[in-house]
Amino acid sequence: MLPTPITATKDPDLGQVLSAAALIRDNVRAGQLIVLQSTTFPGTTTGPFRETLEQSGLNSGTDFDLAYAPERVNPGDPASSSKGVPRLVGATTAKATHRAAVLLAKISDQVVELSSPDAAELAKLLENVFRNINIAFVNQLALLCERMGLDVWEVINAAATKPFGS
Repeated sequence: MLPTPITATKDPDLGQVLSAAALIRDNVRAGQLIVLQSTTFPGTTTGPFRETLEQSGLNSGTDFDLAYAPERVNPGDPASSSKGVPRLVGATTAKATHRAAVLLAKISDQVVELSSPDAAELAKLLENVFRNINIAFVNQLALLCERMGLDVWEVINAAATKPFGS
């Protein structure tokens, strides 16, 4: 799992991910399973990551299996790295997806198999965007409460009493 920072122009910087792919490329052998876990955009696993690996002369889907299974750790929450957090996986072939799922089942109680690496990559981005939107929303709510002389926690706790739709 490597970071995927952004450039000054807000584009994803795949430098570390592609450096890792180059290191793997120089050591890959037929029959191996390669799993990318770094947060990245759809098309990374099947695009530049796979292309770098295939410079070895071996091909994904025939010579080696290639999958994407995003990390799902919640920063600052040690419980999020437990076996109880379901893992997502999508690979370049159904056989590779199943193979990666069997491996991930050794470290997670539940593995969700997806149709492709792109679906898994986009699911991870959806999780991150959803979290960021909620953080931004609550930050704005806190500012509004401050201006109105209200306790933001009183408002949040009151809203949380509704047993559905939250």
